[in-house]
Amino acid sequence: MKRVFVLLSACAVLGLLMGAISGCDNVQQGGNGRHLLYAGNIGSSSIAAFTVSASGSPASVAGSPFDAGGVQPVVLAAVATKFLYAATPGSPAPAVRLLTRLGRGSGIHAVVVQSGGVLAFTINSDGSLGTPTLFNSPSDIDAIAVTPNDLFLYAADIASSNVRAFSINATTGALTLVNNSQVSTGVNPFSLAIDPAGKFLFVGNEGDPFGDPTTPGSVQVFAINADGTLTAVAGSPFAVGGGDAFPTWLAVSPDGKFLFVSSFDDKVYVSNIAGNGALSDNNSATLPGAGATPCDVCPSSVAVSVDGKFVYTANTGTDNISEYSVAANGTLSHIGEVNAGTSPGVILPDPGGSLVYVSNFGSPPANGSISVFTIGGTGGLSSVGAAMDASGSGTFGLATSQ
Repeated sequence: MKRVFVLLSACAVLGLLMGAISGCDNVQQGGNGRHLLYAGNIGSSSIAAFTVSASGSPASVAGSPFDAGGVQPVVLAAVATKFLYAATPGSPAPAVRLLTRLGRGSGIHAVVVQSGGVLAFTINSDGSLGTPTLFNSPSDIDAIAVTPNDLFLYAADIASSNVRAFSINATTGALTLVNNSQVSTGVNPFSLAIDPAGKFLFVGNEGDPFGDPTTPGSVQVFAINADGTLTAVAGSPFAVGGGDAFPTWLAVSPDGKFLFVSSFDDKVYVSNIAGNGALSDNNSATLPGAGATPCDVCPSSVAVSVDGKFVYTANTGTDNISEYSVAANGTLSHIGEVNAGTSPGVILPDPGGSLVYVSNFGSPPANGSISVFTIGGTGGLSSVGAAMDASGSGTFGLATSQ
């Protein structure tokens, strides 16, 4: 089984994928007065596009959803208002496999994956997407991450158990392998995260919790060099949670001090990040609803709020979101749960800080959707109206661009 992750851009402050953008209205509206949200539909090979107001009200971009060329766009990453990238696997996407295991995957297999890679789109002035180009094909890419300076993109190839480094052409968005650079990983490297300073790449190796639970999960850490190449941090890979974690997704705190890891054993782990990138265990929290077997709750993803005060997990097995507050020392305290749509996959705090987006796979033949929540003062989430129709099935990856 494999799981996916997604990264966001930033508006008033640097985010994981984009440079700073000036002229924000309530940190939601870019200098062009518009905020864009993209969602990847695995089952229908398309990407939906929306404009989102400061209050969370969506409007579909003309022409949405946009064709993804017959492949499964599982993870999205945006570079400012210029380019959108999608990780596409060369085998059934991890979200599809998880839904099948939970008895909800019937119908999503309709997409035939001919060749995986990284799909690149130009973002037009109206928010629509140009014709996609597939880079580094064939391969089995399930996770991508872009450095905060928008110079490099990293892609995890699960079939080959490696991560590849690409430079990004600032004019065309084209990807070029950096000196044929790639680094080896553990089993099932499908989750990537980069710290806000752009110093380290974190790779979540899920292991094999369902096929062979004795195959451990781990987190590898690489220093990002000036030329985009990667150097393993001393002590990597790290056995998070004393080796008990099977990472499904990774999120780094805004101050770069903590790594949050959602895991198939229905827990959230917190690791300290040292100055050299090395990890050490801090604490963990068991998600409500966890049972004796793995993946009762099935947290597909984990996210940390823009201010670093709260952590959220999208729980595919229980159709809800778990909410936690984060103390100054990284300790998690449970706040509660809020209902999401059917099979929530990716949870993504808006870079403005006041909203949270959650993709819902949906149960075919129903369309996928996106739920929008506001973050309360104590971290609790409140729904903003009805879920947004993503005009496709198997909605998973999310990204914002302004």
